[in-house]
Amino acid sequence: MRLEERAIVFGRESNLIGVLTKPTAEREAGANVAVIVLNAGLLHHVGPNRISVAIARRLAELGFPVLRFDFSGIGDSSPRSDRSPFAESAMTDVSEAMEWLQAETRAERFILTGICSGADISFRAAIADERVAGVALMNAQGYELDTSDEVHADVKQRKDLRYYLTDALFNPRSWKKVLTGKSDYLDIGRLVGGRLRSKLAGESLPESERLVGELRSLLDRGTRLLILYSEGDTGLDYLRTNVGSQLPQLQAHPGMELDVLRHTDHVFTPRKTRNELLERVIKWMEFLDWRAGDDSSELPAAAEILANGRTR
Repeated sequence: MRLEERAIVFGRESNLIGVLTKPTAEREAGANVAVIVLNAGLLHHVGPNRISVAIARRLAELGFPVLRFDFSGIGDSSPRSDRSPFAESAMTDVSEAMEWLQAETRAERFILTGICSGADISFRAAIADERVAGVALMNAQGYELDTSDEVHADVKQRKDLRYYLTDALFNPRSWKKVLTGKSDYLDIGRLVGGRLRSKLAGESLPESERLVGELRSLLDRGTRLLILYSEGDTGLDYLRTNVGSQLPQLQAHPGMELDVLRHTDHVFTPRKTRNELLERVIKWMEFLDWRAGDDSSELPAAAEILANGRTR
């Protein structure tokens, strides 16, 4: 499909640089929705493995205008004159991106997406701005809300146990260490035994009321959530630790989807999993009728699902 793609300068200080990708007029979806792709860490708007480019072009093929841009002080964008902290300036940048798209494309609602810190900022922007109709979060790391030693220890235990039960179990070098007595048997035994005792006793860490509340608030507002993780990503461990027993119930809500992609890394380097990631986002965008604008009234309240304990 033929697309229109052009570099733009925008923002109240004209310091933000990005690329707008949009379908030709005859291929526009007719929705009042635009997509914004945010930086992954310090990488510029091309994204790791050019994934931001691929996302923009594939979503534009569906008929949506897509803006991928650099935050202030990253890539091609100049720092803001007020020198505000990144956590503040990034939120301002997202707001200015939505304002520009409203004027340029007449979009009224927005889908935000990003990898790692781009996902974190997408989530925070969705909470702060009701114009955000959906977020596609990829390997978000911002769920480390409880930073106590207990939480860090639980996440480390999850990671270590996963290593022993997956990677090490099928690694010849690990078995060589066992046979030569170089493995710490007591440490492995304590780790496995500790997790089993916790499971049998039904023990869990205190859940993050803040995170659970934020997820419920977005779902009740009608904001759609697609949360994607690489298998074994630490962000998923923090999500599971902080949300705890509420996670299956939240997943039961039709507005929230959580998927794990196997055999890939934090930035989806293997081409096969990059294609899987793209297809997953495409199906999510195609399935939902973003043009309706009022379909959130048909969604059950997250509090109702949590109270009833319904799961898929």
